[in-house]
Amino acid sequence: GWVVAAAVVSGGAYYGVTRAVGAFSSSRVEVIPCFLNSPIDQLGAALLDMMAALAFKVAHMDGQVDETERRAMADYFVSEWGYDPAYVGPALDLIEQGGVAQPIKPMTEAIARFVEQHPDCNFDAFRKEIAVLLQEVASADGVLDEREELAIAAICNALQPAGLADKV
Repeated sequence: GWVVAAAVVSGGAYYGVTRAVGAFSSSRVEVIPCFLNSPIDQLGAALLDMMAALAFKVAHMDGQVDETERRAMADYFVSEWGYDPAYVGPALDLIEQGGVAQPIKPMTEAIARFVEQHPDCNFDAFRKEIAVLLQEVASADGVLDEREELAIAAICNALQPAGLADKV
């Protein structure tokens, strides 16, 4: 009888510990697939492209992107997003070549639609984070140009949930 009782107790303990560990780790650990081109990787790359394109638009408002503004962008994506610096440098080169010619308003509206409609994006958190990035980039050269301030305000205004941007 004592063998059966010990088996029941140890089985119950195993079940309880396994369940507690599962609940603990699921609330504190992000599980990201180990393979390349997973949806989270694609989402991260898309957001980097969009955010960096807007950052370059703001940085170009005063005439050119200087090295401190570019470094602010790279540092942001490396420290905040965890990108490898060897990836960020060439990615920023490509984004700068392709994104600067695009008008701000349609670009921002497209980004707002993408983020708002994507189930894995927190729209409010994205709006706050893009404002932080744009302020860091604009002030990286030590001078916050009025054109940069106006561009940031226009971007933040356009990044409203559907329906609100029309009323603002």
